[in-house]
Amino acid sequence: MKTWILLVGAGIALGCVAGTLYTAPDSCYGRCEEPYNEEDECHCSPQCERDHSCCEDYYRHCQPGGEWAEEAAHTREGFSRSRDSITDQDLLRISEQLYGADHNKAQPSDIVINPQHQASPEETDDQEDRSPQPLYRYVNEKLFSKPTYSSFIKLLDNYQRTTGKEEEVTEEELQEQENFLREVMKTELMKKLFTFLRSKS
Repeated sequence: MKTWILLVGAGIALGCVAGTLYTAPDSCYGRCEEPYNEEDECHCSPQCERDHSCCEDYYRHCQPGGEWAEEAAHTREGFSRSRDSITDQDLLRISEQLYGADHNKAQPSDIVINPQHQASPEETDDQEDRSPQPLYRYVNEKLFSKPTYSSFIKLLDNYQRTTGKEEEVTEEELQEQENFLREVMKTELMKKLFTFLRSKS
């Protein structure tokens, strides 16, 4: 049970990272008060008004009374002011540490994709398949023998694809879940994440 709680916590933390750190480079969503950087396409700090380099949506997201101001205020009020709260800097730091600690990830040479046609906005509703070839040109199948990969693959047939159908969980499936969690928790990445979450209570 503790492991499930940890994984849910990890998912929430990483979801926050994905939602706040990896924003569109031409938008101020999630970037207000970001330090000025000459290399950015556009900017979201008050300095951008003087330099005429603000992103198009700067006033909507970053000015008092803007569309997102009320939501941001509620978000700030919802977090504890204690040492247990997780700041944006904490998320940035731990996400970089986790990325560096993931020695198990596929390397660029392990997976080669075949992107084919890049749909324009006008084509997104088309019923025509403009990329009929397989997406993957090459996948290094040695990846699948790594403990975390192989134990994950065993989980793939354990769940109903159709929503609304009741799951029947067997002892074998429960054991497969335990095996996967055990393998994941052995990795340096998860040990770092566990230490971080534990430090934040």
